[in-house]
Amino acid sequence: MFCKFCTINRSFNKFFDYFRHITLYHANERNFQLTCDISSCCGVVYKTFTSYKMHIHRHHRSLLNPSFQQQENNGIVQLPIQQPDTTHIYPTTIDYTDENVIYSDIDHDILGNQSNMSSTQVSYDDNKVDIIAVQQLYSRFLLEMREQHILPQLVIQSITTYIVNLLDIAVELIEEQAKRGNMIQQQSASTNDVLPLLTENVRNQVAITQADPDLMFSFRDGIRGRKKNKQSFMIQLYVDGIGVTNPLGPKKDQHKLTMVYFTLEDTPDTFRSTLQCINLAAICYTKYLDTDEKIRKFYEPIINDLND
Repeated sequence: MFCKFCTINRSFNKFFDYFRHITLYHANERNFQLTCDISSCCGVVYKTFTSYKMHIHRHHRSLLNPSFQQQENNGIVQLPIQQPDTTHIYPTTIDYTDENVIYSDIDHDILGNQSNMSSTQVSYDDNKVDIIAVQQLYSRFLLEMREQHILPQLVIQSITTYIVNLLDIAVELIEEQAKRGNMIQQQSASTNDVLPLLTENVRNQVAITQADPDLMFSFRDGIRGRKKNKQSFMIQLYVDGIGVTNPLGPKKDQHKLTMVYFTLEDTPDTFRSTLQCINLAAICYTKYLDTDEKIRKFYEPIINDLND
C-alpha cells in the first residue's frame, strides 16, 4: 500500500507500518482525507484522523499487531471481514506533527524489533540491576507506548512526567533511608568505642584508690559514692554563665544566659574537655531565674529526666 500524502509515493508491505506512518507524520494534515480500502466492505472516506483511527481500532485492530500480520502474510490466519464504520466523527485532533514526536529519528530496525520485546519481562545477567538496565527498560516502555499502543504525544509526556516524579521521590526516600542507616551504624560504632574506655577508666580509678584511700577521683570515691551501684556510670551536671550581644539591634547591651551542661564523670581525662563529651541540657535567660520558685520550675524537668 502507498501513502497518498507523501510526494514520493512511499510504499509499505505491512499495514502496521503504514498506520504508524500516518499516525506520526500525517495525522495533523489540514486537508486530511483517507479512504479505508482494507476490505471490499470498506471504502468509507474519513476527513479527520481521529475518525479514521477509531475505525481502524474498532474493525481492523488485529492488523495493528505485527506478529499477527506476519502470520496472515504466511497464509496461516484469515481475517474476518468487518462491516465498515459509516459514521463520521469529527472531534478535535491532537497535534502529531513531526516536531512533537518522541524519538522521531530512531533507527527503524530498532522499531521493527520492538514487537519482539516484552514489556513485562526483562532478563538480567546474574540477577543484577544497574542504571543501564533501568534506562533500557524505560526506553522500551516509551517505544511500546508509541509503536504498539500508538498513544498521542501529549499522553506520553503526561505519563513520563509522572514516572520521573515518582522516581525522584523514590530516590529521595532511598537516600534518606541510607543516611539514617549510616547514622545508626556510626552511633553504634561510637558506643562500642566509648564503653570500653569508660569501663577501663573506672577500673583504674578503683585500683588506685584501693591502694591509697586518701585519694579521691570522683564522687564514687567518697562515703556516699561507695553506696552507689558499681555497675552504673555517673552523670555530672554543672552550670555556667555566658554573655551574648546583638550588635545589629538598637540596644547593644550584653545579655546573660545561664547554661546547664552534663557529662559523664567517668570519662577519661584526655577526653573530658572535648566538645563531643560535653552536652547542653538547658538554657535560660539569667534574669528569669531571680526567685526560688522560678529556679525550681526551671530545674524540675531536668530532675525528672534524671530520675527516669
